[in-house]
Amino acid sequence: MDSMETITLRQQQLQRWHVLKLVLEGRVTQREARSQFSRDDGSRMVQVGRDLVVVNQLRPYPQFEEWRPEVLRALDVYRELAKPAGVDRLGLRYINRVVVAETQFPMERYFRIHPQVPRELGASHGPFMLRLDLPASSGEHRLLITFGSAPSDAGTTAFILDLYDMVGIGPKEGFASLERRIDEAHANVEKAFEGAITDSARALFEGDALGRGRSA
Repeated sequence: MDSMETITLRQQQLQRWHVLKLVLEGRVTQREARSQFSRDDGSRMVQVGRDLVVVNQLRPYPQFEEWRPEVLRALDVYRELAKPAGVDRLGLRYINRVVVAETQFPMERYFRIHPQVPRELGASHGPFMLRLDLPASSGEHRLLITFGSAPSDAGTTAFILDLYDMVGIGPKEGFASLERRIDEAHANVEKAFEGAITDSARALFEGDALGRGRSA
């Protein structure tokens, strides 16, 4: 993973990777080489490939209001140098690793998204992965939610809650809509995170990872 923030309270942890992906007009393949540019302190990295820009935030993770202008500035520099014809699609991804300092507990205590096991199959389950492809709240966005088990230390249970908002842009909108689309994507991811956890999970976190007074 590319970037991470850790928030600790009462032996509970929330770790976050934050990635913005901008696909420019053209064709991108997974095997194409990318150039990487990092800050001296290693807190941010920009990956550039053919028709592709990826901005990764590493620790320390700023609030969204601080991170947003830095992303737009990096995109402006890329546009000035590469002069791309337009934008094909944009993706904003928050990858959350939640560590609970328990090994036996009902999933619904902390999460509103979780496996539903029929009583005939028993009350407990082992490692799992759920994946949901949903229409997002704003515009033509799609929201991909992946939730599942993660490697855990002794005495703890870890989960990955991966929230990925995607939206097509195309020639009609182009670069003029980027700021609005980034804000919509952020709002969708924030809403999804808040909707996926319970008040009990929310009470475990302190600070403000999404910029609204609560962790996410």
